[in-house]
Amino acid sequence: VATVQILGYRHTRAYVIERELETKVGEPLTPATVAQDLQRLANLDVFSSIRVEVDADGAGGVRVTYHLRELPPVLPYISYDVTDQDGWSFGPAVKSVNLFGRDIFLAGYAMFGGRTSYLIDFSQPWMFGDHVSLDFDASRIVRQNDFDGFEETSTEATPRLGVWIGAHGRASLAASFLRFHADLPGHTLSATDVDDLFRIGGSAGYDSRDDWSNPSTGWWTEADVWKTGGVLPGEGNFWTMNLDGRRFQPAIAGHTIVLAGLLTL
Repeated sequence: VATVQILGYRHTRAYVIERELETKVGEPLTPATVAQDLQRLANLDVFSSIRVEVDADGAGGVRVTYHLRELPPVLPYISYDVTDQDGWSFGPAVKSVNLFGRDIFLAGYAMFGGRTSYLIDFSQPWMFGDHVSLDFDASRIVRQNDFDGFEETSTEATPRLGVWIGAHGRASLAASFLRFHADLPGHTLSATDVDDLFRIGGSAGYDSRDDWSNPSTGWWTEADVWKTGGVLPGEGNFWTMNLDGRRFQPAIAGHTIVLAGLLTL
């Protein structure tokens, strides 16, 4: 490889792209490595199209050129949700899949109708180190609980710090706060009709999917454990564990068989 060029990007920072490429100047050209580069760029989910050209440079080497087309940096849209209990909800929303050109995802919406809900979703999948990541979700929901006959209001915030372990290992630490309010007595753990639930947890997982958005082969597994209350402030005192696993198996004619299982204790 004599030259590696990246064309077509304007908003994305160069280092965000370059750190995904294993094709290096001065090393032999490996088609499998180029294919993996394309897949890693696609997994960023910030480009609408990605292609590569390989040409002889006339001096015994090859020139590798990656052609990229970026998605819009900010996208407003109308969000909606429908559930059996709450019915339809609609509202304005805005999303950025590549905030500041750093592959940062930020989305927010406000929905009204069957329920009133607000959400902020932030994700920076690679801040530094070996994919050290930060995720943060915050939401507020006001809805009528028709089954029990009261209005409930819940406010929740969950920050999560993650890291990769090798190429396929995943681990994270997280904390969460949930405030639950009922407008009638008898529906909360406390006598004040307001419950504050604090919890901490962690997860470990394995991810060998060939494509994050449309996988055709590989595994995705995760185990997470949470502790609510106990030594933490607020109401409640219990453990929660989730075991989640999915296998993507190639089948005939380009189809994929997905086997999935979830156990929650």
